[in-house]
Amino acid sequence: MGYRRLFIVRKDLHLTAGKMSAQLSHCAEAAWLRYFDSSEITGTIKGDDGQEQYTFEHTVLPADVVDQYVNDAIVKTVCQAKNRTQLLKAGKIAEELGLTEDIDYGFIYNMCLTELQPEEEDGTTMTAFWTAPLPDETAHAISKKFHLYADDTMTLPERMEEDTEYARGWNDCLKMIREKNSKLLK
Repeated sequence: MGYRRLFIVRKDLHLTAGKMSAQLSHCAEAAWLRYFDSSEITGTIKGDDGQEQYTFEHTVLPADVVDQYVNDAIVKTVCQAKNRTQLLKAGKIAEELGLTEDIDYGFIYNMCLTELQPEEEDGTTMTAFWTAPLPDETAHAISKKFHLYADDTMTLPERMEEDTEYARGWNDCLKMIREKNSKLLK
């Protein structure tokens, strides 16, 4: 069975590339951190380097998920939500599929220390939605309601046109070099 991680980011926040990267990093970590609930710390041990390390009581990971994770076989999909309301819709769909919040899926809240303005009563802003590794069909049941994340700065036809102009420029440059070289060789 194939597994997929789904991340959905709000477009209306107009996140910079750095801020969006940070929010996606939080999404990626969220599912793994849930396995290490601090309430399950059973003790500490000293590592080979003398540093203190925690031991956990009930950290159980499905073998097929771990195998696919280690072999980089878990697909990651990044979609976009128009706004907070649409992002919440992802949570509603996940709940209807029988998934559990903060275990199978969750939301990322930014502390608003740099670019964003607080929207929540606690001074944070909801920026993204994440899932744990889910069977492909389950992840698709959520993602089919959303578009893949797209950069608004340039449409695909614009990007193709720019690439074509860039290639033409190089071809013109190469043509001039060939002409100069041919004159030099005569």
